[in-house]
Amino acid sequence: MAPLAQALERTLKSPDAERRARFLCEGLARIAALAALAEAGSAFAPHYGETRLGAGHFAQFGTADLG
Repeated sequence: MAPLAQALERTLKSPDAERRARFLCEGLARIAALAALAEAGSAFAPHYGETRLGAGHFAQFGTADLG
């Protein structure tokens, strides 16, 4: 989770934070989801963290891959 949190921090401090709002929102949502899973004691939390936070891949919710 640390790499994502650091990327979000750099983006928030950058002059193009507004342009990267989708990245910021999605990253914060993923961190919040992992925190909720961990707080609930879900056995799924480590798997979610590995697949959603470890790869650095963002789904860009609300968009489609046209390529």
